[in-house]
Amino acid sequence: MLVMSPGEQGDEAMLPVMASELAARSDAEGRTRSSSLGSSYDRAGAVLMRKVGDPDGDAVSPEDLTVEENHGQTQDLSRTSRIKRTAPSKKHNQTEKASARRRRYAVGAVLATVAVLAGLYGLRRYRQMRPIADKQTRTQAFIYLIGRRNASHRLAEALKKHIDDVEDRIEYQNSQLRFLKDDWSDVAFDDAMEVKDALVDMLNFLVERQKLATERAIALTVAENIAANDVSHVDVSSVAQAMRMRAVEEGRLDEAKLQARDFRAGADKIRRHYAPGVMELEQGLKDAEANGQPTGPLQQALYDANSRALERVVDHYLGRVDRLLPHMMEVPEADRIHLYAEEAELRPTAYVVHAKESISQAGRTDAKM
Repeated sequence: MLVMSPGEQGDEAMLPVMASELAARSDAEGRTRSSSLGSSYDRAGAVLMRKVGDPDGDAVSPEDLTVEENHGQTQDLSRTSRIKRTAPSKKHNQTEKASARRRRYAVGAVLATVAVLAGLYGLRRYRQMRPIADKQTRTQAFIYLIGRRNASHRLAEALKKHIDDVEDRIEYQNSQLRFLKDDWSDVAFDDAMEVKDALVDMLNFLVERQKLATERAIALTVAENIAANDVSHVDVSSVAQAMRMRAVEEGRLDEAKLQARDFRAGADKIRRHYAPGVMELEQGLKDAEANGQPTGPLQQALYDANSRALERVVDHYLGRVDRLLPHMMEVPEADRIHLYAEEAELRPTAYVVHAKESISQAGRTDAKM
């Protein structure tokens, strides 16, 4: 049996008192931190039991209990801080919303910057490509004018031959009139005289059309030279061959439409005056072909009508020229249907507009000369 010293007995006698004080304090503070302080008191109890069971050990001092209690409070505060970090508060939510708003603003600013840069790049590319497009437009306009000028020039040259043919026929008719005046009846002479009158009218008409075609070719040459001021040989070579062909054919067709329609309007007046029956038969034949009706009788009647002297001369020296007009201007066979057809006018291409501006400028230049 161990015998404790008086000092040790005094310390042991104080243990129940300290335990009761700790219990009272634990009950007062347990309402707020019971879970954390419970572990601290467990450790304090273990210390007390160790001291009681070990008489040789040091006595438990209030400082020891204070250290244990402070350790428990430190762990409790640490746990509380972790709870505060994990449990979102109203202020924390507001902070998160503000951060999200700032991120959205930043993304929006980046997208806006990208859009502005893309727009500036597109504008720069447009400004770089516009001179190229303008140069190509000017080059195609120049080629288009070549097609128009060629059409009028070829028409003027071809009409010279037909004018010569009519003049030769008039000389022959004059000799016929001299012969008929002496040896034939007045009826034959009158018929021959009517033929000569028709020949003279056709000659005057052809001369006028040849003059207009020549003047037109000259005006188009001036317009072509105006357009050529902004075009070089390299520019022409840079345009694809298919585009060059399309431009020149379009110019030829547009000029042929103008010339052919004006020519037919004047020619029909002369033919209607000298050969009204032939004009009616031709129109009836066209209507029959369009409606799918038999055309044999009409063709025979037209042949008989053109067999008479006057109608035959008018058809040969004027009607035939009218039919040959597309060939004179070298209009392709596939495009000839467009010469007289009533078609909706399409919006002109950029180079056609540019070419017509050159034609207008050429007209103003001629007016000043």
